[in-house]
Amino acid sequence: MTGAGTLILGLSWLIGATMQEVLSSIIFLFIKHPYDVGDRVVIDKETYTVKEIRLLSTVFLDSTNTSIQAPNNQLSTKVRQAETCRTLH
Repeated sequence: MTGAGTLILGLSWLIGATMQEVLSSIIFLFIKHPYDVGDRVVIDKETYTVKEIRLLSTVFLDSTNTSIQAPNNQLSTKVRQAETCRTLH
């Protein structure tokens, strides 16, 4: 019985951290919605172009067209909009 309790506690801790990351990413992408594919953004004083947006991470291109992947939950405090390609409807 004790082994099962320990297993459940461990799984809840593991799943809880993952769910927190997923929820944080969803809020960042769908509520804050700071950028779209093709936008140029400034992160830590460097300018990048958004190449691909995923649920847990975003892929950017730097000035040498090198792909850089960054976790969305860390980007929420670092992204500053530089230039947007969004169209208004």
